[in-house]
Amino acid sequence: MSAFTLPDRSPSAATGSGTPGSTVQREGTGMLVLRDLAIVLVLAVTIAVFVAWYGWDFLSAGNLADIADSASLTAIFAVGEAVVVMAGRIDLSIAPLAAASGIVAAKLLEAGVPSVPALLLTLGFGAVLGTVNGLLVTKAGISPLVATLATLSTYSGLAFILADGNQIFGVDGFAWLGQHRFGGTLTAPTVVMVVVVVVTAVFVRSTAWGLRLLAVGGNEEAARRCGIRTDAYTVGAFVFSGCTAALAGCIMLGFLTTAEPTAASTAVFDAITAVALGGVVLSGGQGNILRVLAGALVLGVISTGLLLNGVAPYYALVVTGCLLVLAILLENLLTGAVERRLEKGARA
Repeated sequence: MSAFTLPDRSPSAATGSGTPGSTVQREGTGMLVLRDLAIVLVLAVTIAVFVAWYGWDFLSAGNLADIADSASLTAIFAVGEAVVVMAGRIDLSIAPLAAASGIVAAKLLEAGVPSVPALLLTLGFGAVLGTVNGLLVTKAGISPLVATLATLSTYSGLAFILADGNQIFGVDGFAWLGQHRFGGTLTAPTVVMVVVVVVTAVFVRSTAWGLRLLAVGGNEEAARRCGIRTDAYTVGAFVFSGCTAALAGCIMLGFLTTAEPTAASTAVFDAITAVALGGVVLSGGQGNILRVLAGALVLGVISTGLLLNGVAPYYALVVTGCLLVLAILLENLLTGAVERRLEKGARA
């Protein structure tokens, strides 16, 4: 993992004095804090813009619930993608994987399988497809970009094959997962999103598995020399991504009561944008799941705000693309500045 020097907490540091090296180190740490807080500022500014445009009703309880609901699928996709990125890889196949999973779930429900077993079987299906991705990367030695680009096409074709090229209508077995509202306001997808985010955040930062995953993403060779089974952690990351994509596919089926081979066509783009906005280092080894949630909420605010103001939804694609570019530029700028500061501190 990338290393950085903790700020000097000595009395001389507290008074602003000390060696030039310690001053540079504090500046570098300050830039890291700025990078960590950048997504919070972006979220606040985005909300302020739409409040100024639409009015204070934008902050009503009902609209905030709609924003969270709008962000829920993106957040679930993004959490799975973030785990893969933290492991130093990328998964481009999540959209067709979700579509294929939704069709499998629809077939199971139509066959009379109860909803909970159908959900578990569908998650297992997603795990199998995720395992295929992981084995292509670790055992076949194919780069993650090429491997998941290939499975993007393969899983897309699989979705059409499973559905016989058609949509499957009138499947309401997962309505409780996609449409139910708690207290008339909070939606089931929002609750699922919160559970997935919290569990994953704790898992990544507070368990040995999560810390080893970050080590694999930061420096795979060093992790291997330390005895970490890097291939197992890489495959595990792809399995988790497959499960979250399958879960998202089930939620879409529950909301739409329709399964279609082309569902979630922009999922990978939205997920990677949320990951980048959340400050996850795209080269791996660093990241924070709660900031990824904030990135997804930014996209939710934008889509909901444009809809409320009567703007065609495809404009959101333009905004999302610009945000992705800006997020990567900001990450490169701050990372480069931190590295230069810390190198200067090391020489001082």
